[in-house]
Amino acid sequence: APAAGPEAYSLMDVDLANTTTGQSIRGPLSSSFEQHTVRMTDSSAYQVQAALAGKLGSGSHGARHVWTDVTKFRVPFSNPPVYGLSLTRPIAYCGDYSCFQGVVAVDIQLRHVHLACHLEWEDLRRFLMGPSYNYTISLDNSAVFVVNQFSEFWPRQEGLIIGSAGHDNSSLDDSSLGNFVLQNATAFELPVVRMTANAIMRQYNGSWRRPELMDLGADFTFRRDALERGVLESCPLRLTTSRSYSDCMQVVTHSIELGPSLRWLVVVALPADAFTQHSMDVKRQISDRVANQKAESDRQKDWAIVVSLIITLVMTILSICLGLSVTRMISRPLHLLAKQMKQLRAMETPKVCDTDRPSRVCSACPRIAVKEIAEVMNGFAKLSRSIECFARFVPETVVWNIVNGTRRARRMYVDKRVVSIMFSDVKDFTTISERLSPQDLLFVLFVYLSEMTRIVELFEGVVSEILGDGLLVFWNTPGDVEAHAAKACAAALAQQRALVALNVDLQQRGLPTLEIRIGMHTGDVLSGNIGSDVKMKFGCIGDPINLASRLEGLAKYYGVSTLVSGAMQAAAAADSAMFEWRKLDSVQVKGKEQATWVYELLGQRSTRLAIGATTGTRTAPGASPAGHRTPAAASTPSATPHA
Repeated sequence: APAAGPEAYSLMDVDLANTTTGQSIRGPLSSSFEQHTVRMTDSSAYQVQAALAGKLGSGSHGARHVWTDVTKFRVPFSNPPVYGLSLTRPIAYCGDYSCFQGVVAVDIQLRHVHLACHLEWEDLRRFLMGPSYNYTISLDNSAVFVVNQFSEFWPRQEGLIIGSAGHDNSSLDDSSLGNFVLQNATAFELPVVRMTANAIMRQYNGSWRRPELMDLGADFTFRRDALERGVLESCPLRLTTSRSYSDCMQVVTHSIELGPSLRWLVVVALPADAFTQHSMDVKRQISDRVANQKAESDRQKDWAIVVSLIITLVMTILSICLGLSVTRMISRPLHLLAKQMKQLRAMETPKVCDTDRPSRVCSACPRIAVKEIAEVMNGFAKLSRSIECFARFVPETVVWNIVNGTRRARRMYVDKRVVSIMFSDVKDFTTISERLSPQDLLFVLFVYLSEMTRIVELFEGVVSEILGDGLLVFWNTPGDVEAHAAKACAAALAQQRALVALNVDLQQRGLPTLEIRIGMHTGDVLSGNIGSDVKMKFGCIGDPINLASRLEGLAKYYGVSTLVSGAMQAAAAADSAMFEWRKLDSVQVKGKEQATWVYELLGQRSTRLAIGATTGTRTAPGASPAGHRTPAAASTPSATPHA
């Protein structure tokens, strides 16, 4: 015990006695032994536990079972020393290292592991030589060995051979095991063991500690000739008659945990065809019989094949001709109809066929030989033209929802939404209309409203109503529009810029030029289908509609082209900082108790928002993605301003 100082014991030819006190430990021994002095505190068993006691110390850590390193030690009453390792346990009555007093150790000699490996290999050899496999293995083409896989305290000993079958058969004798030298598996004296260990190292990146090797174990193959060239080449396991397959080795491992600080790896290496050679012989015999029977059956079926081939060929040609004719008559108009229906569902304008001639849908369509299909296509042509015409009077999103069967599109409902509203009006349009003929007036309105509508839709706005010479436009209803206030402002500036080019064209035609005033506001409205049980329309109701209309009228009073409320200016500034504003006044419009600030929209620092709007698409649920002009999700706006 360390408290009393190290004690030495002598193994004498007469007694086993304590050399310090002289007290006899055992009675007289009849055999004669060489005298040795053993200092127990110098042993690995004591030193590893003493090191843990010094490291852990306090009572927060319990006592541990720990394995020592593989070392050479003397076995009482045996000569010479042998290699082995010990499982140690501290003597500590308190359960931790704070009361460490000594060590209890159990020694394991490596010669027993060698013997166990050799016995297992012998059993495997006899098993394979039995009638089931009739295969002979030797130490030149097989191996069973144990490797030190993991050692917490002695990592440098990882990879050492703990035991191996056939390692110097004379070493199984106690008298010669003392001359045994520890060897690394990759440099072991037996070629098969050395080659297998190197294959495992290459397979697992040179580490015995790989998790898959410790948890699952290895199961792979390699070619011996390739490994001798420094290349790890696998050979798939399969039944084959090739004799070159005997060059392939199969390796299987199993990791044994001896404790938290030590793991051993048991490795078995055999020729890959050891268990398949018998099956390959049987397969060869069966293959020969099958080949003979197949040759006979081939001769018998040749004539039947020739006859059936001629009949089949004739019938196939007739069937193909008939099938193609019928398929062409039916499938072509149906494919065209399906294509047109997809275009109509995506609110694209399909090229429908003429319905004036029932036997022929149109010059670009196939001749319809089936009366029912012709009637369906003619009916679809009328439906498509009706929907196209309907979309000119009602916003596209409303039409799209009706066509796609949205339930809310067919009944009254309202949703509360934050909407950006634009009212625009042509300055002095009454005077202009009095100076123009009806034809010129209609032309001016056509080119003006077409260009303004195109710009609104370019910035994801929805034209709700055409108010004579003006427009009522919504953003963010019925579908969601990101940065709708900023897009509304960008659209207003784009309209003013487009009006310059439009006036040049009008002036060249001898027509009067136009000026427009725009009022815009952002606020909460009720948006949806409004009306009665007989008539209804999509629109927005709420005070923001009235305020936007009043701002358009106030633009004339302040002498500006675009007048924006404070709410829209704040929303647009939050969405984009690219606009220039001029704060004009705080006004109280008719019908409102609170005053609101109004701003003039002067310009735009960059056209990045406008450019982005040209590439964006609003895709409705179920509509086609890019490449189609699809309306926004939900419903479509149409609103009437309050008086």
